[in-house]
Amino acid sequence: MKASLKVLTALSLAAAFANAALAQTPVTVRVLTLTAPANMPEINAQFEKENPGIKLDFQIVPDPQYGDVIRARLAGGDAPDVFGGHARSEMTVWQKSGYIEDLSKEAWVATLNPGPRTLASIDGKVYQFPVGGDGLGFFVNLDLLAKVNAKIPTNFTQFKATLTKLKAAGVRPLLVGFKDNFSSLIWSSMAASNLILTKNPEANAALVSGKANFDSAPWRGVLKQMRDLQGFYDNKTALGLGGFDEVKNEFLAGRVAFIPYGTWAVQDIKKAAPNLKFAVIPYPGNRAGTQPTATVIANAAVMVSATSKVKDAAKKYVAFLARPDIYRKYATGASLLSSVKGVRSDLADEINPLAEAIAVGRGSTFLPQAWGGDTQTPWTTMLGKYFANNLSESEALKGFEKDFRVEMAK
Repeated sequence: MKASLKVLTALSLAAAFANAALAQTPVTVRVLTLTAPANMPEINAQFEKENPGIKLDFQIVPDPQYGDVIRARLAGGDAPDVFGGHARSEMTVWQKSGYIEDLSKEAWVATLNPGPRTLASIDGKVYQFPVGGDGLGFFVNLDLLAKVNAKIPTNFTQFKATLTKLKAAGVRPLLVGFKDNFSSLIWSSMAASNLILTKNPEANAALVSGKANFDSAPWRGVLKQMRDLQGFYDNKTALGLGGFDEVKNEFLAGRVAFIPYGTWAVQDIKKAAPNLKFAVIPYPGNRAGTQPTATVIANAAVMVSATSKVKDAAKKYVAFLARPDIYRKYATGASLLSSVKGVRSDLADEINPLAEAIAVGRGSTFLPQAWGGDTQTPWTTMLGKYFANNLSESEALKGFEKDFRVEMAK
């Protein structure tokens, strides 16, 4: 009897040690992404230190190879536990295919700025963590403003008054560059952010679902506002310029006070024109008594595989990336504008006005990203026809509506 008890005790102890060993064996979370900041090894090391039961198998496959690699792995049933993608564009396809996990109940969802949250959502459910993006705003030459004793405008009424002062002083106030229409594309997106999306964040979703049409007062107002400033940008001269890059060159040379552009150009401008004093501001297309809303082109986003065998650990890793102290390190390392409320990444001082608006939740998403599909091409084509052929707002928007519905049906 005693011998039997000893055997049972020994077996119990052996089982206990085996279970303890299994409990101490870390799970591995496989992570595949198309981009990461230089400080990513430091961030990953901190995650493993804080979570000793989880190890990361972290791999980067840069564009353009990434798309082929991730699609093959998803279709072949070998999905990474956590993987990246271009913000929203792949998400809509992968969600329909059942490849990605619904993350709506994760605590970090409540911390997303309105624009990124809308971008990450389908039918009110969140499927990705957008890791940040580049800002769209108006670059303003501060010396030219000082020349006419003007301050940075913070609403549309002030903006028109400032442009009037500049024009009266013989300073070219505004240049858009309509030849390739990318400048007008980002300007129209900024106008929509201020005139429509701040009041109605679901406006884009209503368009995509077919519950709303473009030929409506709000969207006609976007085009009208752009045309309202036509006296400040010489349309014929603007059409004669090569477009987006030549507009930047005019700004570099100090020959124009305002241009619509993106924050990715800030470091290049600082390097090419070190004595140029400038700032990047949210487009002041807002009504008096309100604050301007910034516009963001989102970059990569992070998703969790719906078929992951270590789903809890994978979600824990995404939550770690979204944690304010960690996310600030990530966004700073990648020079991204923040997706998370109250978090400011360390960026060039010139971007501060734009970054401050985004940090307090006054941010919206670049229109083609919010719509999905290849909507950028027909929208820019419509803008070109609107300005060059002097179409009415209704004519322009009705023409785009047809192309938009074709894309939504794909």
